[in-house]
Amino acid sequence: MLDQTLSMASVKEHPFPRQNIFNYCFSLGLILYHFLFWREKMGINLLLFSTFLLMCQYYMYPAIRYNKYAWQAAIGFLVSGVMVVVSNTGISKFAHITSFLILTGFIHQPELRSSFYVITAALTNYVMGLKFWKKKTPAFKIGKFPVSFHKLRLALLPIVVALVFYQVYKWANPVFDNLTIRFWKEIWQKLSLFLDNISFGWLLFMVSGALILSGALIRKIGNYLTERENKHPEFLLRTRRKRITLSSGDQKNVPPFTRFKMLALKNEYISGLLLLGLLNMLLLIVNIIDFNWVWLGNNIPTGIELSQFVHAGTYWLIFSILMSMALILYFFRRNQNFYRNNKWLKILAYSWIVQNMILAVSVGLRNYHYISYYGLAYKRIEVMIFLGLTLIGLLTLIVKIKEVRSVFYLIRSNTWAAYYMMIALCFVNWDVFIAGYNINQTYASAVDTNYLLNLSDKTLPTLHRHKYLFSDHTSYKRNRRYTGKSQAQVLRERIAGYLAKQESYSLASWNLADHGIRNYFQNNTGIDEEK
Repeated sequence: MLDQTLSMASVKEHPFPRQNIFNYCFSLGLILYHFLFWREKMGINLLLFSTFLLMCQYYMYPAIRYNKYAWQAAIGFLVSGVMVVVSNTGISKFAHITSFLILTGFIHQPELRSSFYVITAALTNYVMGLKFWKKKTPAFKIGKFPVSFHKLRLALLPIVVALVFYQVYKWANPVFDNLTIRFWKEIWQKLSLFLDNISFGWLLFMVSGALILSGALIRKIGNYLTERENKHPEFLLRTRRKRITLSSGDQKNVPPFTRFKMLALKNEYISGLLLLGLLNMLLLIVNIIDFNWVWLGNNIPTGIELSQFVHAGTYWLIFSILMSMALILYFFRRNQNFYRNNKWLKILAYSWIVQNMILAVSVGLRNYHYISYYGLAYKRIEVMIFLGLTLIGLLTLIVKIKEVRSVFYLIRSNTWAAYYMMIALCFVNWDVFIAGYNINQTYASAVDTNYLLNLSDKTLPTLHRHKYLFSDHTSYKRNRRYTGKSQAQVLRERIAGYLAKQESYSLASWNLADHGIRNYFQNNTGIDEEK
């Protein structure tokens, strides 16, 4: 395993005790959490709080500064946080939370390499962190006397008896009764002033903040996940078995399964040659057909609907690509990689992978033709993203065969690729992009205005600039909330509701996207206010 981190002993510790650093970071973090997020939405507050957490983590655990994977996660963490402020999209928020979990996992388990194990480490650390508070909660004193939940249970009976005598004295002495009424009334008035600003929701909110901070700052997880990951090497090792030599007379006494294992590699090699040879020929025919109809002709075969050509065909072809990857993994597992005469098996495997890459491009072209006809939608974008990740997976499969890598290498490489892809997707405001693309392009079919009205509030300026598309005579059919209302009425209500909702947020929720939307409607006097 590559040396990724410096040992803790080689890193100079801070002069302050770590417990004190935690106390300062936790207390300040909880205060920031309240002022930045209570009754607010995610905006610049998320970037500020994330930066604060990152500084605390890197200060408390100096060794992590030398971990290249942690730096990659930290960059993704800050980039996605910036994009939350800029575009405030759902994907940027999800990427930011994922980056936070990855970074936290690396901080508490710096020896890990894969994003899967590191996210598991972060979540496990949060669960283990609950034990920290279980130990800390009883540790308080009344004067010089320590108090625990066990001692509180012992005090239960005396308190109940004292309450009984308290009530008896109230009934027996009117002066005592009046004094206690005035006393409790005064206490209740002061307590009610405090409770007016405290709610059950706020208490849960602060508890969630305490859990986020403790999971990020307290290292409670052991080395179990690191030890488990180390059992999965990136390169395959040959497993040598003792060769059994038997005379012709002894072979009758050997179990059939044992005799089969002696020829397993050779038989598997022959089986693989036949299977990959047949599959290569089949896929070649499919690719030639796609090249003729999809790449060159851009025409749909006679008698086939466009939706059938794209939807059914796309999903089945994606399934075939996944099955192909599984098939390659089966044949190139363990000792088959070290079989001396497997040259032709590798050639057929490379050919099969390349043909699957061509098939993936063909699927992308089918999806592109469908977009050209019907416009953009999230599922069509997701198909393109998935095909991009599939191409990366096929490329890593070539590396796996060539360099005799393990399945762990494939999982680690492709999960990191998915993470980088997610960070890249943060740079596009997809709802605005979809709305602008669908409105500005010319299609054989009409623009789906119901779908446009179902996009997020980020599209409201775009929809308002093209409000002529939404008629008072066309009913809206997607959201039950607006049942029976026209498309134009839904657009007006959404704009009014959005502007009213923004008034409830403070500067902590500020983001560039909402700022631009508010400025647009403030500077435009053409908003139809009809009810």
